[in-house]
Amino acid sequence: MPELITVSDKGQITIPLQFREKLMLQAGDKMYCEIVDGAFICRRPVDFFSLRGCLGKKKLPENEEDLFIEAVAEHVMENS
Repeated sequence: MPELITVSDKGQITIPLQFREKLMLQAGDKMYCEIVDGAFICRRPVDFFSLRGCLGKKKLPENEEDLFIEAVAEHVMENS
């Protein structure tokens, strides 16, 4: 639900407690802010560690040559 907040003379705002709790914001957290269709939007950056596992369990090769060989083999298998 909307909450009325005040902008300080330094241009600062206080995020209401209920919003901080819901977003699990803590002092020092960073946020991206932008203006979209006249609205001031703030969002959390994507946490790099939250992406863990999104590619499945595929193990990456140890060097570029192995990576190239795997890519060529995969291409040959797909196009044969």
